[in-house]
Amino acid sequence: TVTQGAAGVGLRNVLKTVAFVYAAGTTAPAATTIEIEVVDNVTVVWQLTLALPATAGSVNGVVVSGINIYGSTNVGMTVRFSAAGGANTLESVAATGEVSR
Repeated sequence: TVTQGAAGVGLRNVLKTVAFVYAAGTTAPAATTIEIEVVDNVTVVWQLTLALPATAGSVNGVVVSGINIYGSTNVGMTVRFSAAGGANTLESVAATGEVSR
């Protein structure tokens, strides 16, 4: 999870790029799907599903750039996996953005 706090009075967070990686460890996990989400305050405003097969060492991920998701004024924005991936999995998330009026 990556969280950017409220930008300030009259300001909004703008998400520019997100990167998610969902990976299996050296022991095969159960096959799963998981949602990746962008949350503006408490509202999910963008979502995508990633799947991971029951194969040791498998990796799935996505990088989305130039998305320009504008958050609401003076609230936080969070980029996250919707839940824990389960045993023998690893989740990683990164995000870039800016503050705007």
